[in-house]
Amino acid sequence: MYGLLLTSWSMGATGWGLVAATDVVSNESVASQLWVLLVVAIVGVVVLPLVRTNTMDRFYRGYQLTMCDTVVIQMPSRKMRLEK
Repeated sequence: MYGLLLTSWSMGATGWGLVAATDVVSNESVASQLWVLLVVAIVGVVVLPLVRTNTMDRFYRGYQLTMCDTVVIQMPSRKMRLEK
């Protein structure tokens, strides 16, 4: 998680440096960046339920998503399907 945090901070700082160097910082440019941030945050909230936090889901051979102790999605790996 720390690597993800440091990577995102460095990418944000680099991106802001490039924008600030090439664009005049005005109310409109800051507002457009806030809209982009809002869109990215909404996409993150939509994708967040797909994160497998349950250990049974994480160590399943393939992809398994459990919500409220009910398996919602279960896709075995290709190797596991070929062994049957």
